[in-house]
Amino acid sequence: EYEPVCGSDGISYSNLCRLKREACLKNKHITVQYQGLCNGCESKKCEFHASCVSDDSGEAVCVCNSNCSTVVGEQVCGTDGQTYRSECELKMTACQNKMSIQTQYRGDCESCAGVVCQYKATCMGGHCVCPRDCSAAPLEQVCGSNLVTYESQCELQKRGCELNDPSLDVLFYGSCERRSHRPIIGAPITTPLTTYLERDEVCR
Repeated sequence: EYEPVCGSDGISYSNLCRLKREACLKNKHITVQYQGLCNGCESKKCEFHASCVSDDSGEAVCVCNSNCSTVVGEQVCGTDGQTYRSECELKMTACQNKMSIQTQYRGDCESCAGVVCQYKATCMGGHCVCPRDCSAAPLEQVCGSNLVTYESQCELQKRGCELNDPSLDVLFYGSCERRSHRPIIGAPITTPLTTYLERDEVCR
């Protein structure tokens, strides 16, 4: 089935299955950048929250968002100490002024002053809250240091925050049941990696 996707390695694949097989064979982390053939945006680095688009001539260019009027969001405090009506407005301001501004926390800048959050929680409206929505996080299973498989690194972080457990971390990418995995640098390797012949069988 021909449904081309552009991989994070800058290579076009005929479909998602081909991309996953290539990632498995090479033991590399390759994700889908976008649907369709690669158009140059995969190698174009945009700064200040700009987005890459392909213009009429097929050239990859970085553009700033110019309208946040339809975005419904909550106030955020920027790393520049300014309060913005939404994260969209923060990114638009940073892009238009070519300034490096990130979201420091949710809510008015005054509300979280002096509040220190732990366990990957973030301050919102003066209170520390754990990550709640992982729907936008990349779906790649990870094996936690508690030997439990999580559907994404975000889900692991959310669980660690709920348990107030700062020691819960990623042991390696992939299911805890799999023998073939991509180890985290510095993390202990608890099982041997498969040989190339074994990996070829796994990736079929």
